[in-house]
Amino acid sequence: MDNANALFFDGHAGRLRLAHLPRPNLKRGETLVRVEAATICGSDVHTIHKRREVLVPTILGHEILGFVEDFGEDASRFDARGGNLEIGDRVVWGVVAHCGACGFCGRGLTQKCSQATKYGHEKAEFGSEWTGGFGEWCVLAPGTTVVKVPFEIPAGLLCPASCSTATVFSAMEAAGDLSGKTVLITGAGLLGATAILVSRFYGAKKIFVVEALEYRRLKAIELGASDAFPPGDLLRNVELRPIDVFLEFSGSNSAWEVGTRFLSTGGVAVLIGSVFPSMDASINLETVVRRMWTIRGVHNYGPRHLIRAVDFLTNSEIALSLTGLVGPWFTMGQYTEALEQAVKPEIYRTGFLMERK
Repeated sequence: MDNANALFFDGHAGRLRLAHLPRPNLKRGETLVRVEAATICGSDVHTIHKRREVLVPTILGHEILGFVEDFGEDASRFDARGGNLEIGDRVVWGVVAHCGACGFCGRGLTQKCSQATKYGHEKAEFGSEWTGGFGEWCVLAPGTTVVKVPFEIPAGLLCPASCSTATVFSAMEAAGDLSGKTVLITGAGLLGATAILVSRFYGAKKIFVVEALEYRRLKAIELGASDAFPPGDLLRNVELRPIDVFLEFSGSNSAWEVGTRFLSTGGVAVLIGSVFPSMDASINLETVVRRMWTIRGVHNYGPRHLIRAVDFLTNSEIALSLTGLVGPWFTMGQYTEALEQAVKPEIYRTGFLMERK
């Protein structure tokens, strides 16, 4: 496969461009991956519809699964667990390649690395185009967290590992021990749906979900939520009090303001969904102090969270419920149909399966 297809976003709302490019030449420290599949994240949809700014042209896609194809000079031959990395291995990798030497990396915030390469977010430069999942090749930069995965696990389960699943595990670390706790989740897209399953995995006693779409509320209960409510019904459900852990995935200010009314003394609130510009949200500082709340913001994740995500997806029966949330699949030549499906509220994820050459 010396030449391969890639989908470029050029900044035109709602449109991608299919291009045919030569196989990349690897630079020092780089690893070449042949992409097996990539799913279309909600942030990709926001970018394509101009609700989120990126440098263009770019190859989007950061929820990616593939096979190691080649190593550049001095490229790492080890995965994130320290095991040997070989040509033909099936892998997922972190959304951010980090330098390991800057102040953020030194503090364990590798996702905020000052020298980061972020897959699916970089401007395509001549000779360095292959940095996103919507192409048949992806070039991994030095400092990328690579995790080997089993060949028998479905692509639909593994592609979101490097975005929603790992982010949920980062949020769970911030939330602390969930065993025997009551959890409130606002927003039941793929992040919230994953959080339901991971909350069960960590032993939460009750899991309540707030979601505007009826289809997703029903799915939330199917996944194991104790109950699910539309936003307007939240304040009328006194059974919710008190909440030990509040996980906010919707990015809605009103969800934050209403959800914190149920947060118990000593409770933990974790904000994950607010990744787009918004109005300021109100908070009473006296309430925070007297109720001894912990408030954490989580953006992306670190290497350990990706490892935990893969362990969960490959070893837990609970995780199998996620398989049915991904699809339908398309070839890159069907990108128009894929984008039409990606914006439908009943679709959690759709994506591209690469054609074997």
